[in-house]
Amino acid sequence: MASTTENGSLVVSFDGDDQDDRNSLTKGTIIKFVDGVWSVRDDPSFKPEGPFLGYCADLGLQCWEGGMVVDCRRRTPGVRLPELCDQLNSLIPQEQWEMDLNGDPRKPWELAWFVYLVRLSDGGLFCHINSTTGCRIGVNELKERVQVMQALRGQSIAPIVKLTSLPFKAKMGPKQRPQFEIIDWHPFGPPPTTPVVGPKTPQIGGPLEPMKVGKPVKEPTLAEELNDALPF
Repeated sequence: MASTTENGSLVVSFDGDDQDDRNSLTKGTIIKFVDGVWSVRDDPSFKPEGPFLGYCADLGLQCWEGGMVVDCRRRTPGVRLPELCDQLNSLIPQEQWEMDLNGDPRKPWELAWFVYLVRLSDGGLFCHINSTTGCRIGVNELKERVQVMQALRGQSIAPIVKLTSLPFKAKMGPKQRPQFEIIDWHPFGPPPTTPVVGPKTPQIGGPLEPMKVGKPVKEPTLAEELNDALPF
């Protein structure tokens, strides 16, 4: 079933159909996740427990230059982003690639997993985006759970989450990864309609229903026929 719907001007998407801004993968305020800690720049009062409504989780491409994102690509029908990523990187000579923290050439174009969140207390818009394995696991898990629950309930719904973390095995050893812990569900769009079943209308020319057998009918008395019986 489709997992994209609209409620007013809010597009709820878990299959890559968010069309609001093709020039950027980010929206609102960026939420960072480092060593199991969620934070927002210049906002020490930020509370990871939210709660937040998740209205989009997807995959895109980002091009980095000078420590900044200079271009991006969103998912489009019929295009596999990993293959597109390789094609775009092949167009840039490796001599122009920047170095990562280990001193190795870093590909300019990277896959990036992202989630858009709305803080329910005040409508604040937030985004978490990253190219790490941990982010990929967290975003894909959220997408899968939403799609399964939509199929079970037969309607478009969005998760209400709080931001937590879970341990996972990385190449460099155990680490913490982002976890979008679902605490409730919020329906979007009109509720599913239930057909109203009315009384059956007899069809002309159809089979006749059998007559119900009741008590035998008594013949009327003479007083009943004349309708002139007097009370005592």
